[in-house]
Amino acid sequence: MTYFNKFIATHLLSGFVVFSLMGLWVEHAVADDFIPKLLYVSVNTKVKNANNRIDQFLKKYGKRITVFQCKENPCGKKNKRPHRKIRVKSGTENGWITILRKSPLVKKVRRLKKTNDRLPGDDSVVEVNDPCAKQALPFISLKYGSEAPFESLEDLVKKIYQGKCDNCVQLDESSSLAKTFSIVNLNQEVIKEENFVENLALTFLITDEEIPELSIVVSGEYALVPEKKGVETHFQEMRCQYHEQLKAYADNLRETLQNAVNNG
Repeated sequence: MTYFNKFIATHLLSGFVVFSLMGLWVEHAVADDFIPKLLYVSVNTKVKNANNRIDQFLKKYGKRITVFQCKENPCGKKNKRPHRKIRVKSGTENGWITILRKSPLVKKVRRLKKTNDRLPGDDSVVEVNDPCAKQALPFISLKYGSEAPFESLEDLVKKIYQGKCDNCVQLDESSSLAKTFSIVNLNQEVIKEENFVENLALTFLITDEEIPELSIVVSGEYALVPEKKGVETHFQEMRCQYHEQLKAYADNLRETLQNAVNNG
């Protein structure tokens, strides 16, 4: 190889490395650019009384959504583009965007960047050095017919888990459009390769009262099995270290739930 060819090859390789590193930096910068937990919901003013109705709609999801208050009542009345800023659980931001977009009351939903103007109190949303902040929790969907399975969800969840952890399914929180179940003291349910104590939380959300579909948030935590009884157990979120396992588990769970609904 001539000196000229070596020169070109070396500089092309160097340029490729620099470009790759820049690409990684840009990807990282984009991922860091959003405020954890915070969403901007634009109201669809083409729907009658949407700006009055949207608060009642958001309240139907219970404590899973916190609406930031504003001076106007109803919020956004004097604004040319009525909107709400809401807080959701970290890791569920993109899932909520998908869900809320399906409501006729909502024009659009987007994440807020750190450079955007924020309401007082928004700073408390930012999580410093949270290794899990960029990992989204799995959202899965469940189709059903004309009869919604919402009222029979507890029986459905118990049918799947009750035999695995000895009467350990609990309904933690229920509202008209959402239910959250906790399943505790599981072992090698999600993380097969380790002997952990595992707790799961399944949150079922009705995407819209007129749409026969449920969205389900799958979250979990794990801890080492305590060597002695009475020793405090320190749990960590699965989505941080075991994100791929949690995602794979959620996919399998969706099939199990869908089969259960289809078979009655």
